[in-house]
Amino acid sequence: MPLHPQRRSRADAVACAQESHRPPAILACAAKRTFDIAVASCLLLSLAPIMVLVALLIKFDSRGPVFFRQWRAGKGGVPFSIVKFRTMVQHETPAHALDFVRTGDPRITRLGRLLRNTSIDELPQIFNVLRGEMAMVGPRPQPLCHIDHFAPVIPEYTLRLSAKPGITGLVQVSDMRSRVDNIEDHRRRVLMDLEYIDSWSIWLDVVICIRTASTMLQRYKAHTKEYPDDALIVASGRVPVPPFDSK
Repeated sequence: MPLHPQRRSRADAVACAQESHRPPAILACAAKRTFDIAVASCLLLSLAPIMVLVALLIKFDSRGPVFFRQWRAGKGGVPFSIVKFRTMVQHETPAHALDFVRTGDPRITRLGRLLRNTSIDELPQIFNVLRGEMAMVGPRPQPLCHIDHFAPVIPEYTLRLSAKPGITGLVQVSDMRSRVDNIEDHRRRVLMDLEYIDSWSIWLDVVICIRTASTMLQRYKAHTKEYPDDALIVASGRVPVPPFDSK
């Protein structure tokens, strides 16, 4: 399918998402919501000690708040405030700026490198799930400005808004997670999200959640093998505090 050159507003994008995909049956929605609440509640109870430890380490690692908040597009394009563990130093770039984080980005803190590589920084989104703003599995929620930026050149982009965004998804357990070098890479990720929406089932959500846990463990092992000193951060609960820049 050729790329579409026409520019569309965010309102047009929301209308497109609402008209293009019919919502799933009521029973299916209820089943997915029940699954989300059950899994999110279990994760919160079991991971609470780890999340508290990470929060303390962030405070010792660098100046700034523990959490990073940003407005993202939810189902139907409705904005909501996503919550993550902060992984970058405080800077002047607005939270809504179209500013991509690259591998080796100097703004990423030492602890943030570990959190990002293992996706531990996404754990606070459990609260977004319990509030009903997100699902455990679904297309990843994008910053509002990304809709304005990508919708004109990726016609299928706004169709992702027909489903509730997720903490993890089909893209995140595939080799497409880190391959976003050009517009075609973005489009392939979008098509994979639409594949998930069209073939959704509770069983598929279960499989993706299991694969996500396995992937996180593999990434942690790979990260600590490449950066062995980072493993000591978690093991000792201590973070070497670098000198702060006075600028």
